[in-house]
Amino acid sequence: MSYHLNLKKLVNELRGPKGVAALSEEFDKISSELAKLKKQVKPKATAQLKKAEARYASLLKKLQTAQKDLDSEVSKRVSVVKKQAVAVEKDLANYKKLAMKQKTEWQKAFSKKAASAQKTVKKTSKKASKKASA
Repeated sequence: MSYHLNLKKLVNELRGPKGVAALSEEFDKISSELAKLKKQVKPKATAQLKKAEARYASLLKKLQTAQKDLDSEVSKRVSVVKKQAVAVEKDLANYKKLAMKQKTEWQKAFSKKAASAQKTVKKTSKKASKKASA
């Protein structure tokens, strides 16, 4: 499994009479070493790959169920919020009507007070002018 490539020797052989034959011989050695390595590593790698794929599938399934649960919970909460928003808007409209009613009542009461205050002022001013002339 330990393969050493001597580049200086290979370059010298390429310049020599063998040339291409030496290069092809080195490539054959390299390819045979790679084939041996592939035979050793491949079963382990496939086993690890299968484990990883199984783990990924289980995690994906858990994620999908969690996503469904989250979606249903969010939709429930949103529907509750929408219902409450409708109720609040209805109450707000009622409060606005009540406020307008109270405003008009206060305006009427204030105008009555103002009118009675003006009458009182006129009466007192008439009394005061009568006293002053007498």
